Amino acid sequence: MGSEPTYYKLFKLTENGFLFISALIGIVIVLGLIAAFTVFRHRLTGKKLMFLGGQFIVLGVISNKIIDFSIRFPSAAFICILLGIIITFIGLFYED
Repeated sequence: MGSEPTYYKLFKLTENGFLFISALIGIVIVLGLIAAFTVFRHRLTGKKLMFLGGQFIVLGVISNKIIDFSIRFPSAAFICILLGIIITFIGLFYED
């Protein structure tokens, strides 16, 4: 076996790097929801809220399929799917 090319080092992810990226993803999701429901509240419609809920459901399914997320954060998929269902129902009953 030969040595790996030097550009492989760019794409290696350490354990601390994964935890840092996971924390950044969580922070961006929380700040995005806060901004959506406070600053951009007048631009939200029912369809946009239902689409946002669908995106959270897809994010929950994807985080369940990624092994590292399902081992380190086993409840992340459940929380994302539950949040997606709640936001979808809010969008369904939202009056434009």
